[in-house]
Amino acid sequence: MTSQAPTQNPFRLGLSRMLAGDPLHTAGAVALDIVVVAAAFAAALMLRFDGEVPRENAEFVARLFPLLAAAFVIANLVFGVYRTIWRYGSLADVLALFRPVFLVTVLIFGINFFVNERDLPLSVVLMAGSLI
Repeated sequence: MTSQAPTQNPFRLGLSRMLAGDPLHTAGAVALDIVVVAAAFAAALMLRFDGEVPRENAEFVARLFPLLAAAFVIANLVFGVYRTIWRYGSLADVLALFRPVFLVTVLIFGINFFVNERDLPLSVVLMAGSLI
């Protein structure tokens, strides 16, 4: 008879680990991530449209931004980014940061790919993902 280890919800596990740390530090890291996501999408829009972002594109990204930021924060939470001490970085830490960004970028790209009339160009999704 074999026994299997109970599986845990990765979001709940990440949340419990996040809450176990310093809440002020974690809140600061989440806030910084939100600022980085905003800056990355703003820069990607500016690059895509040569500094002349059409109003409908800017308004669409502004409306979509809470969902975009939440997706990146949740992915960082699930992958345990907020429980790491960032005094010294290693290759493993870089990979830990890369996985959630890659996952969310591919997810947003995939969803956006199937939208017929998109106000968020695919190139902006890829550029923002690479800037994060």
